[in-house]
Amino acid sequence: MLNFHQQQPYDFTHFEAFLGQLRRYQAAWGDCLVPKRLWDNRGLGEWVADMRLMGREGWLASDKLKALQDVGFAFKQTPAEALWSFNLHELRRYKEEHGSIEVPFKWRDPTGDFGNEFAKWFHAQPTLFRQRRLAPEQVDKLQLVGYNLREVTGDDISADDYAAAHGELAGDRKRNEFLMMFEELKAWKQRYYTAVVPRQVHDNPVLGEWTIRTRKAYKEGLLHEWQEELLDSIEFPWKVDQLSAKWHSNLHHARRYKEIHGHANLPPDFYDPDDPDFVEAARWIARQDKLYQKQKLSERRLLILQDVLGLKFRRPYSPVRKNIHLHIQDDTVAPHERPYQIPSPNPNKHKDVRRKAERRRMLADRA
Repeated sequence: MLNFHQQQPYDFTHFEAFLGQLRRYQAAWGDCLVPKRLWDNRGLGEWVADMRLMGREGWLASDKLKALQDVGFAFKQTPAEALWSFNLHELRRYKEEHGSIEVPFKWRDPTGDFGNEFAKWFHAQPTLFRQRRLAPEQVDKLQLVGYNLREVTGDDISADDYAAAHGELAGDRKRNEFLMMFEELKAWKQRYYTAVVPRQVHDNPVLGEWTIRTRKAYKEGLLHEWQEELLDSIEFPWKVDQLSAKWHSNLHHARRYKEIHGHANLPPDFYDPDDPDFVEAARWIARQDKLYQKQKLSERRLLILQDVLGLKFRRPYSPVRKNIHLHIQDDTVAPHERPYQIPSPNPNKHKDVRRKAERRRMLADRA
């Protein structure tokens, strides 16, 4: 690896050997974007990083510069490109070590060799493919590893049509990406009755991250008026309190359990050491049942639980509460924005007090 403080000139003894390895890499993957920490050839990754730096600084001799240019060497690489290429080869390493590319949601390597963002990157690729945001060559590279996005998404688009759609997106990229994510959010609300998307939802983490960034941009005054109007048209919540965020997070944990097991009837004492999110979802479902028994569960949330999770709550007959609190009537309002409601007076309060006093006197006389 190149050291700026070294007194001796860079050793080019192995230049031709590394150049040969780079040609083989280019023939296999179609480019020279070798990650610096390439798991099965760390030496090549560090050598490519050194050559990239020396080429940008003008420290390479003309013959070596030409040799690199002839193989299509990329002297400039964006951080996003570098990260994507690194995760691609991490997926190849995962397949080598585990025998498949089925990376569990929120998976973390107990040894710490894989980065914490690797599983998140893996589960974001289908969404990026559906939105035509992956470059065609990236789709091909994932298929080389065994990650066939057409099969995963059920979107059997041809390579030519995909390339054309990706090219159209590249026109006004920021506007087109916003409109595309808005349509995803709109479909989300139609499916789940709310525009609250958890940050790390298992089947669309890209949308969850986008809603977080959008709220931040709104807070900083960076959104255009037309963007705010679009989001207001679907009642996008500009503020989500912590309790509401946790409620929707548990909702989608339970939905993930339902997708795996075919139902969401988790018992309160459910335990799974491999997935603590399911344990929390089981406790959350038990809490919703208790709220329903006490008539403290809003109609909208009850609809979500019944329609999305297929849960059926039952309670003994009791009259409907008329003095239900405002925040139970409408749980879309944040707690700090809810008006205070003066409790209705109890007309029998004083009668109850007199009745209890008379009973105490009667017991005292008997004694």
